[in-house]
Amino acid sequence: MDSNRDKLQVAYEVAPIGDESHGIRKPKADFEIRRKFEAGYSASFVVEAKPLRTSGDMNNRYLGTEGIGCFLERDPPYSRDTIVGMVGYALKGYSKWFPLLASIPSISGINKVFLQSGKSCLVSEHERKALKLPNATVTHTILNYT
Repeated sequence: MDSNRDKLQVAYEVAPIGDESHGIRKPKADFEIRRKFEAGYSASFVVEAKPLRTSGDMNNRYLGTEGIGCFLERDPPYSRDTIVGMVGYALKGYSKWFPLLASIPSISGINKVFLQSGKSCLVSEHERKALKLPNATVTHTILNYT
């Protein structure tokens, strides 16, 4: 979706800025929402999504190098911005995923944010010293696809 009036772009399978690799296996972020401003400035929110079928998917896919690692370990990262999003789409056992995510030791300082609608999401902060970037705040959402 592209809007000339508001200069808002929503895209899927977006190659990271600075990635020079080619071919069908080139890494791409699942979604990017970008707001363009005057003088060439822009802000974006990049989201990576992973399917969740078994408890192993949380560690191996969602929290793995091709999940959250795309923002924290990959060079160049899927986003250099300080806030990014992770979405898990639960294909089985929707109710178990938020407690499992909140109990993972590698996600320290995870916080639950309650919205006015009664819904909630989890938020965590991660260092990116190896990439020489500021910390990344990651929003975590689990969608019910059961």
